[in-house]
Amino acid sequence: MARRIVAHNRSLQPAAFWMDTPVNVVSSFDSVFVGKDGSVDTQRPVLAVFNARPSKLNGRIFASFGELRLFYLIGFIMAGVAFC
Repeated sequence: MARRIVAHNRSLQPAAFWMDTPVNVVSSFDSVFVGKDGSVDTQRPVLAVFNARPSKLNGRIFASFGELRLFYLIGFIMAGVAFC
């Protein structure tokens, strides 16, 4: 029995530029379900669907690099240009 739980306080961020299309990701989490009668089901996965903008994801990833984030960003851009 699957139920959908929607987070009403979360909304998709506005696009930073015209190619900033939403990215949808599905992830599976292991969980344990305890029934009303006390029975335990350890084989009940929970699926979570997330959506975000690539510009926001990249901003969060590169913010964790600290002072070197600009160096890494330029390196990733140069690698992408080399592969193209």
